Amino acid sequence: NGKCGDYYPLLQHTLNDACVDDGAWEACPVACGRCCADDPEYMGTQGNCSTYLPGGANFGYCHFDGVEESCPVACGLCCKDDPTWDGGHGGCATYREGATNEDKCVEHEAVSHCPVACGVCCRDNEGG
Repeated sequence: NGKCGDYYPLLQHTLNDACVDDGAWEACPVACGRCCADDPEYMGTQGNCSTYLPGGANFGYCHFDGVEESCPVACGLCCKDDPTWDGGHGGCATYREGATNEDKCVEHEAVSHCPVACGVCCRDNEGG
């Protein structure tokens, strides 16, 4: 059991066994890959993720530089539900807490389309 930063080298957008085994899955959702987050260790040839934020030197070049996976927040790929997505089971509103598909985000592959509704926009616990 360490601090959340100890899990960043393991950052994936899928379930991470070490995080579950160590009990960090709940305390460190970003580091364990439960949430959409920029990799704090990323340093590309054009700079770190913060350079891709609005106002940064590389703003607008995420796709060109191929940094979307490492810097999804800076590239604007996170924490916005797609208002046009349906997925065959209803739009993002049906995946919100208390809605019909609340527990089906992964099963229906809704997470990437509905990160807010599916609850993947979050932060690690400060003490974790």
